[in-house]
Amino acid sequence: MQVLWQDLRHGARMLWKQPGFSSIALLTLALGIGANTVIFSVIDAVLLRPLPYPQAERLVFLWSTLQSQGITSAGSSMPDYREWRDQNRVFERLAGFYYGDFNMAGAGQEPELVQGALITANLFAALKVAPSLGRWFSAEENQFGRHRVALLSHGLWQRRYGGDRGILGRAIKLGGEDFLVVGVMPQGMPFLDDLPQVELWTPIAFAPGDSMDTRNNQFVTLIGRLKPGVSVRQAQADVSLIARRMEERYPENQGLGASVVPLQEQLVGDSQPALLALWVAVGFVLLVACANLANLLLARAAAREKELAIRASLGATRTRLVRQMLAECLPLALLGGTLGALVALWGIEALSTSLPLTLPRHNSIGLNARALAFTGMVSLLTVMIFGLLPAFQAARSAAGAVLKESGRGAAGSRRRSLLQRLLVASEIALALVLLVGAGLMVRSFVKLRQVDTGLGARNLLTLRVPLPEAKYPFPIQATDLRPPAGLAFFEQLLARVRTLPGVQSAAVGTALPLGAGTGWGKFMNVESHAPAPSLEQVPLVRFALISPDYFRAFGIALHQGRAFDAADQGHSQPVAIINQTLARTYFPSEDPIGKLITMSPPESLLSDEARRPENLPPRRLIVGVVADVKGGSLSQPTSPLVYAPLTQHWREGWSNVLMLAVRTAARPAAYAPALTAAVRALDAEQPVTQVRTIDELFSRLLSETRFNLLLSGLFAGLTLILAAVGIYGMTSYAVEQRTNEIGIRMALGAPARQVIAMILKQGMTPALAGAGVGFLAALALMRLLGSLLFGVEASDPLAFVAVSLLLVGVALLACWIPARRATKVDPMIALRCE
Repeated sequence: MQVLWQDLRHGARMLWKQPGFSSIALLTLALGIGANTVIFSVIDAVLLRPLPYPQAERLVFLWSTLQSQGITSAGSSMPDYREWRDQNRVFERLAGFYYGDFNMAGAGQEPELVQGALITANLFAALKVAPSLGRWFSAEENQFGRHRVALLSHGLWQRRYGGDRGILGRAIKLGGEDFLVVGVMPQGMPFLDDLPQVELWTPIAFAPGDSMDTRNNQFVTLIGRLKPGVSVRQAQADVSLIARRMEERYPENQGLGASVVPLQEQLVGDSQPALLALWVAVGFVLLVACANLANLLLARAAAREKELAIRASLGATRTRLVRQMLAECLPLALLGGTLGALVALWGIEALSTSLPLTLPRHNSIGLNARALAFTGMVSLLTVMIFGLLPAFQAARSAAGAVLKESGRGAAGSRRRSLLQRLLVASEIALALVLLVGAGLMVRSFVKLRQVDTGLGARNLLTLRVPLPEAKYPFPIQATDLRPPAGLAFFEQLLARVRTLPGVQSAAVGTALPLGAGTGWGKFMNVESHAPAPSLEQVPLVRFALISPDYFRAFGIALHQGRAFDAADQGHSQPVAIINQTLARTYFPSEDPIGKLITMSPPESLLSDEARRPENLPPRRLIVGVVADVKGGSLSQPTSPLVYAPLTQHWREGWSNVLMLAVRTAARPAAYAPALTAAVRALDAEQPVTQVRTIDELFSRLLSETRFNLLLSGLFAGLTLILAAVGIYGMTSYAVEQRTNEIGIRMALGAPARQVIAMILKQGMTPALAGAGVGFLAALALMRLLGSLLFGVEASDPLAFVAVSLLLVGVALLACWIPARRATKVDPMIALRCE
């Protein structure tokens, strides 16, 4: 231990006495280790960290499927849920939920829209999460009339009620109705993926005769806990059998299947490939940093050859010399790891502002004990492993031969030079792979930004107005033809908004472009076409109710026919407008104008109850075709979409949650207070939410691609800098070792260009070899990025050629600087240096 302590002190003194070497080595380590720690923290939070539920590996999602329509993860209807719950033999518990907004209001408090979830009473029992205060819901509270109870999140309890323990048993206002608080959930408990962040739970309950409690409405997400010893495969077989039984018994279930997906797999979703690709990329950064460090240590070992030879001649064994050099590397590892942790701390904080909102479990990303342990392990292994190369290299040198050396030019061995060149070539190869990946991401991002959204207007402000059903009831019975109370509210709101100075147009709808609501999924039947023989073959399209000024507000082009107008009322012919995708798909060789459609399967596939005249959907006349507009994704094809007037047969798709869009003369964000005031003038307790400009909506759709581009570009840039430093260091070291030779050549009349060419050849040979290897590796590896690219081939020649030229140019510059410096050497001084 005394010898080890002596070696450590000697290593620390050497770092202090060699500030140039120490600064470059520590900076290289800090960047490489810090970048790896940042990505490890993200991957640990999203992929590796266990879910915060007991025995979470037994939790699974149960999805409805419709394979003929390409639907693999749809919600379930409540009747289907009850059959799966009662007939299965594989679940310990099977529960359901769906997200919903709650308007919270109270005396002396601002109205607030709270994200909540409506759940079956057994949901938290299935998750095995108990309230920190109070109790779960009882089974009876899933019955309509007894359902007005609520569970609060710890955050909502603290924020709105000051952590008052007397909240239990107190009535709170939700959507204009009194709900009794029966419990508070534990602090920090996420609700599944926590997207969106849920702060309140109430029981699922529907009044008798409510259409939401039918097999035609599949909106409930099911989650179950498998019995001990039951595999996912066994569960899949069991629920598939139940699905086939329901398909035989109920016409509405034709074509419907079931899919069991483990909770962890479902929550990670599509983010896993991108995160793993980033981890590979940042691993390349670390490898390049290691190669640079090895080169630095080799150069330092070369300068100490005589010192080590003297130690060996005085009796030091080869093992002792290797142990000494490794011990000298420990201070470098400790300082590098510490700086890497500081870089990671800053990086995670900077990264938090760029994380896409779709990234699951992003709220738990941080520099925790696991990340610090990873940092320490990486820093120690990096320095120790790559410190062994120069240690063995120096220890293998023959003491007598080294002590006999008399010229500076002979100090570097051929073996060491070859090793340095191999390290530089490796750096260049890794840098090229990363730069090609970043180049492809840049090209993909540019292509994505150039996507035609179908919107001709830019000065747009959108907001969401969720009306509580208790205040604005919806007629449940099919024979009740009265319009929903919320329709009058939105008509009055539009009248107020249109009078505001600077407002050019205003509209409302159940769906807005760029992901602000996507409308309802509906079956569609074209009366002039042969009816589909089975439910699986019935077209499935999106359906949205809109106000007449909708297309004008967004600047959506009308290609055929006419737009909606004031004459399209409940007593007139039901009409519809379709988008271009629907027209091309279902009317490829005919004019769709004048065709009749219904938003349901053909009558031959309907149940007897659905065939009753009051339950049949209206026959809509197609009066127009409009341009496609992008929905929740810029990279996915546009879905077929049917628009219908709000004032006509609203029962097909009415929602008390409508989106308001306002087109202004300038600066749309400045109109947010005026629009909020217009809503509050109609209902003082009505909150508004998701107030965003159309540019913000567009930016949100780009957030995931921008995140991948930011990190891949950052890592590629770091790698390029490190590779350039590596080439520069190798070439400078070679020039220093060949100073005597260069002096002789110049004394004998060699021109400066010949000396420059000689140095460039020595530096560029490993660089070009590495570029060639990297080019081939990039061709093979870039195929793995296919799912992350848009509009660009993984073998895009522009990206490959541009990146290769950039890297070769940087390498040439890194070699030219020391080569140019070599020509400034005075031959007489070079010859006298011995």
